[in-house]
Amino acid sequence: MDDPTPTSTSEAPTSTSGSAERSRRAERMSQTRTALLLAGLELFATEGYDDVIAEQIAEKAGVSRRTFFRYFRTKEDVLYLGEHRFFAAFGTIFLGLPPSVPDIDALCATFAALAERTARGRDALQLYRRAVASSAVLRGREQDHVRDDLEILGRAIADRNGLTELDERCRLLAALSLTAYRLAFDKWLEGPAPGDFAKALVDEFALLTKIVMREPILS
Repeated sequence: MDDPTPTSTSEAPTSTSGSAERSRRAERMSQTRTALLLAGLELFATEGYDDVIAEQIAEKAGVSRRTFFRYFRTKEDVLYLGEHRFFAAFGTIFLGLPPSVPDIDALCATFAALAERTARGRDALQLYRRAVASSAVLRGREQDHVRDDLEILGRAIADRNGLTELDERCRLLAALSLTAYRLAFDKWLEGPAPGDFAKALVDEFALLTKIVMREPILS
């Protein structure tokens, strides 16, 4: 999800007035994008995704239809605004860890490092879940996104190991890791707020590691 925290700006000297104006414009754009995002999620969750149109989102956010389409091509784009940014950050952290760190530990550390960013959008994520549950179309899209996520994770693991092609080891580790991530995510989101998403991730990966290492689960 997109980070809704606005970027603060401060008074700038006259010589840098152009830079200050660009900063204020970027802040206004971020605020408008966030308003549209939250308006869309709230409408999808309460009215059902299939029954909501772009004009309704724009009206709820207090902007014009034209402004909506300046930020989003379709209403579906509202749901997946921050996905690319998440995986860009994931790749930077994961591939930057020392080669001596085992892949499974590097995956856990990377997901945990991004947990705070994800946790800031807890309310929006709950709305997102309700939106997906309201639409058979979105539930199908979710499966497509899982396949895409597996491909991205698998390629990141292959890159970390200097492989030009994904092999079965990369695909299996990607699948196991994504499953651990989603289980931790579900426990955190369904638990009492605010919860500790990073801890939930570490605990789930610790259990996965035990299973992979053939250690007794209850030890």
